[in-house]
Amino acid sequence: VGFAEKLNFPDNFFSMVLCFTVLEHVSDVNSSLNEMYRVLRPGGKAMIVCPDYRYPEEPHYKVTVPPPFFFPHLAKKIIKAKSRPTDFFDSLNFLSRGFLKKILSRMNIPHYFVREMSYKVTNKFILKLYLRCLKIDRNIFLVITK
Repeated sequence: VGFAEKLNFPDNFFSMVLCFTVLEHVSDVNSSLNEMYRVLRPGGKAMIVCPDYRYPEEPHYKVTVPPPFFFPHLAKKIIKAKSRPTDFFDSLNFLSRGFLKKILSRMNIPHYFVREMSYKVTNKFILKLYLRCLKIDRNIFLVITK
């Protein structure tokens, strides 16, 4: 039991860290990423999966909305119009590949992204092509290496 921002483990403790749909919920993304890197052994990997909020969906609510990364207030109005509670929405970190890349590069943490290539929300060919060209996937698959 603990918080991602301050993991209760010594440095170089794990060979693998798995963070699945958690990063969008933490209070401090930078500290959480730094802690995951800190507890990795040399040669270890952290595998992180989180929603890409540039995608036209809010995955927790399973609602198609304008991308929350760009239009959080509009996305929230649509969720509310569907009679869903919005308190949870206000606590989310709207993450994108570029945002995470900027943080990790600033902290000099080696990393790479894996493309998901799934477009569950839409069957429209033009939108799929647009999302693919912009490298917008439903989820971000990030690997941190040490």
